[in-house]
Amino acid sequence: MTASASLISGMSKTMRRHAWKLFCFIVLPAIYLGLFGEFSIGGRTVVPPSLIVVGGSMLLFSGFAAIHFRRVWKFPLVLPVAWYLLAVGLSGWHSVSHLHWTRGLIEVSLGFCFLLFPHFFLRNRRQLELCLNVLVLLAISTVLFAILQAVAFPSIRGALAVLYRREDLWWIVGWGWRGRLAGNWVHPSYLGSVLNVAAPFALLRHVRADTPRKLGIGLIWYLTLAAGIALTGTRTPTLAFFLASAVFIALVKNRRPAWTALACAAAVVISLSLFHFRFAPPDVGSTASLPESMALMDRLELRGPRKLATVNMRWITDREALSLFRTSPWFGIGMRNYPDRALGDPMAQFSIHNSVVQNLTELGVFGLAAFLALVGAALRADFRPRLVSAPELQPLRAALFCSSCAILLESLAENSLAVWQVLALFWLMRGISLAIAQHPTAFLNREVSTGRAKRQYQIRSSSQERSFASFPIAAG
Repeated sequence: MTASASLISGMSKTMRRHAWKLFCFIVLPAIYLGLFGEFSIGGRTVVPPSLIVVGGSMLLFSGFAAIHFRRVWKFPLVLPVAWYLLAVGLSGWHSVSHLHWTRGLIEVSLGFCFLLFPHFFLRNRRQLELCLNVLVLLAISTVLFAILQAVAFPSIRGALAVLYRREDLWWIVGWGWRGRLAGNWVHPSYLGSVLNVAAPFALLRHVRADTPRKLGIGLIWYLTLAAGIALTGTRTPTLAFFLASAVFIALVKNRRPAWTALACAAAVVISLSLFHFRFAPPDVGSTASLPESMALMDRLELRGPRKLATVNMRWITDREALSLFRTSPWFGIGMRNYPDRALGDPMAQFSIHNSVVQNLTELGVFGLAAFLALVGAALRADFRPRLVSAPELQPLRAALFCSSCAILLESLAENSLAVWQVLALFWLMRGISLAIAQHPTAFLNREVSTGRAKRQYQIRSSSQERSFASFPIAAG
């Protein structure tokens, strides 16, 4: 017993000391791997290696949280989270595919691990800036790789055949033939979603820059993400990008750099919209003739046969989902069970494109109420009264709020929350916001100019870490 207690205590200390860095350098990069190396088990069950890495890491964290359960009970959203998990569990009563229901339960639990992780391990501004910088750099790397993959496809076709399954490669090539960038994701909208998570933080870096060099770096980062979102040719992520940027400008005080960046981003998007792209060579995509126009402006057209076809398909999905809701109105038809029940929807394999309708159909009224209450409580973290005393945190809070709002807006038209990577990133941003709301002084920017002041700052930081370790998490 003594040896076991010592082992557990040693593992807890190691995790408290290194968990955040391991999270930033292992878990976040794994999320951005997308479809790399997917493989099939049990017939049609597809497992990406990224899910194994992320799921294994969060499983270790779940064990750590279970040991220090008293700290979990102090989490501000413990009751809304428990309510939503209960709704997911009750939805299994009417599910026809328990395998899909289990997958949905695992995905939701994984997202809540990301929500809870900052509550345990995010302690100061240095850790936060490390996480956000890694997040933005990963998004930029994804854009650059997507462009390289599209432009140099004939030369690296053999390597891509190793990285992707044949089915995934077919989808990526098909989108490229249509002039839409997908990168290492199966759909351009997924790529746009993971870029929208990071875009407000690139704009934040530009706004908070105190030197011309940092100002230029922040602008380059922001415009790269804007170009990546534009090249996906997807309406909703593009609209979410500009709306999130506009809300950010409305919430911050230093607006001139933000307006300049937004104007440059609009110029980049408009310039790209004037060109016709074809990212896949004719021999690997479709043998059909090239469409008359594949420019982004054509994609953004609000009227026309393509737009009407999209609206009609969404209407078929929503009508089928609401008809299924009426069969089990209180607790739903089962999490992730819509494709198994929607016989009248030709697009059922892609699930419901509206997160509200999906929760209503699959989790019923009970689950939808839990979802709305949880999201509302999570968004309130950026507007806590105690944060008014720390105006320096206003740009950071605005960026976190806009990052989450962009994903919520997308979830109303494309349901990006149904993608486990986007779901995890969304709840990570909400978890960071809650950590800042609980201890705002720990995230203030303290400039150290002299050696003596630096030593005093280090002493105060060490004292804060010791006091943090004295929380119930350390006592177990």
